[in-house]
Amino acid sequence: MLGAPSFLIERSHLAALDEIRHARRCYALASAYAGGPHGPGAFCDLQRGPGPQRARSAALAHLASASLIDGALGEGVASAVAASAATTVIDPVIRQTWEMIAVDETRHAELAWDVIAWCLQEDAPAVAAHLQSAIAALPSRKTPQLPPLPGISDERFEELGFVSQPRLEVIVGQVIATTMARATRLHFVTNAPPDAAVNEANEQRGASRSRRSPRAVLQRGTNGTPRSATS
Repeated sequence: MLGAPSFLIERSHLAALDEIRHARRCYALASAYAGGPHGPGAFCDLQRGPGPQRARSAALAHLASASLIDGALGEGVASAVAASAATTVIDPVIRQTWEMIAVDETRHAELAWDVIAWCLQEDAPAVAAHLQSAIAALPSRKTPQLPPLPGISDERFEELGFVSQPRLEVIVGQVIATTMARATRLHFVTNAPPDAAVNEANEQRGASRSRRSPRAVLQRGTNGTPRSATS
């Protein structure tokens, strides 16, 4: 155990409950469209048992890097994809689902950033070195390839509630760029004078609250710039 503060543990549990809610909503939609019940299968990863124990410094470094890749980047992409899909889908129920997911995933990404900041606070030398390698590897992350659906145009695909491959490529590229910029900034602030680090932390908290507001999430376009609430 790393001794994380209770507010991070609480938010992690709340994020897990969000994911259960997302899965239930998506399986309900799949069942409605398919005309029969659909649900999750066995979760094999949970049957493997705990992995090898690490020294605290190594565990913090691993947690920070995993939070960068799976949380800051992965949840950031999920939020941007959901927000984009909500702007093109025709079905109002699916649109509402995407809007809900976009807001939740933005909150999850911000949790990941707070976990990274905590790891750096706990052991900056060990975490920063590991984190720098993870930051440098971000541009090599590849956009997932969607399965081919012959006869369905990109426009129709997006009307059904999905994000087309070309749009997904743009979203992933943009989120990688913004994630790299923010991670690099956080990494270098670790070695800044105390006053500068405090100012930066306060600045990021204010920006984080703004990014987490539902209106801010849903009014951002796929390029991160505000869009009209009526568009």
